Amino acid sequence: MEASARFRMPERSSRATPTDTTALRARVEANPEDLDARFELAQMETASGNYQAGLDQYLEIIRRDRAYRDDGARKAMLDVFDLLGPGNELTDRYRSELARVLFR
Repeated sequence: MEASARFRMPERSSRATPTDTTALRARVEANPEDLDARFELAQMETASGNYQAGLDQYLEIIRRDRAYRDDGARKAMLDVFDLLGPGNELTDRYRSELARVLFR
């Protein structure tokens, strides 16, 4: 599957508005352990091109539960890295962050 294809918003979020993103952020803020909301927020951010915000959410999911969605957050981060390319500043920064979290 092509990396960019993974970042399509979920069907029910395909017409997401800033309000949807705001509501998800509020859910995550109210309950940081709500990994479903956090993952959906990461998908929405990434699909809209806000890669840093999406990567932040994926990384936090990995910190909280590496196995969540069959290691889905780590896999999604790798897809973002592929999409951005090896010389991208975000790729370099978040690869390093991911390694720190995985190998601590």
